[in-house]
Amino acid sequence: MEELLEMLEERLPGPILKTTHDLVTGVHERKADLDALIQAVSAHWKVARMSLVDRNILRLSVFEMKFASSPVKPNIAINEAVEIAKKYGSTDSSAFVNGVLDQIGRGL
Repeated sequence: MEELLEMLEERLPGPILKTTHDLVTGVHERKADLDALIQAVSAHWKVARMSLVDRNILRLSVFEMKFASSPVKPNIAINEAVEIAKKYGSTDSSAFVNGVLDQIGRGL
């Protein structure tokens, strides 16, 4: 974790670094809470069996919606997550991410 934060410090400008640091540390600190929320709405998929990309997109988006100091509106977080899933996930990732986050967003 520390190595990642050090690498980010070298590569990101101040305002972006602070936001990135808050997201990375927040997701790391709330991982169990995030996984519990994700698991609660994905009965057919264990979090540990989800693809690494999908799992981390979900964690980040749920953190932004639920735990961030300035929460992101669910529709915005979901749209961003779906776009990231389209770019970095499998062909099914965007639909999967959308479905899970939609369920979590409805509960907020």
